Amino acid sequence: MALNQYTINEHLCNFRKINMYSRDTSLIQKKIVQLLKLNDLGELRDKYEGVAYFNKLSLKLYSIIALERYLGINILDIESLNSGDIEYITIAEEIKISVIPFNVSELPVINIHECNPSIITLFREPRNLFLCGYISKRELQDKRNLRKSDSPIWKNRYEFVGFDKLRMFDDLIQLKELYKNDT
Repeated sequence: MALNQYTINEHLCNFRKINMYSRDTSLIQKKIVQLLKLNDLGELRDKYEGVAYFNKLSLKLYSIIALERYLGINILDIESLNSGDIEYITIAEEIKISVIPFNVSELPVINIHECNPSIITLFREPRNLFLCGYISKRELQDKRNLRKSDSPIWKNRYEFVGFDKLRMFDDLIQLKELYKNDT
């Protein structure tokens, strides 16, 4: 079993599973096609860059929708989104965090020079997303929680392996407390 699969499975019982719906998929697909100025998904499949962009942005938007559902609040109006470049989100006007999604076949990728306090999410299978937990900027930059990527194009990027450092929260009040204690 690969290191990332072992690491993920070891901590999976600590993650919160959030179900995604068909309307989430439709909303995300429609918005990304609109942002890329295409007529439909068929045009997207003709462009490799478009597919990579679609996959990356889809994971991020699924993660934000799942976080909204988990906390019971609105965070981002996807329909009014005018750029796919979502570096961070603001929750309750005071919490500025990044959402770091990843697939089960990978590990989360962190740029240690451009990171914020973050919530890490795992997209394991269609319609199921796992909220892994909150991690502070300091812990994200701690090399003990990271593994250098083998890719030569990822100069300042590392794979996150510090799943034991993630802190779970049950509601917005607990998330605010985690954020306040770290900033």
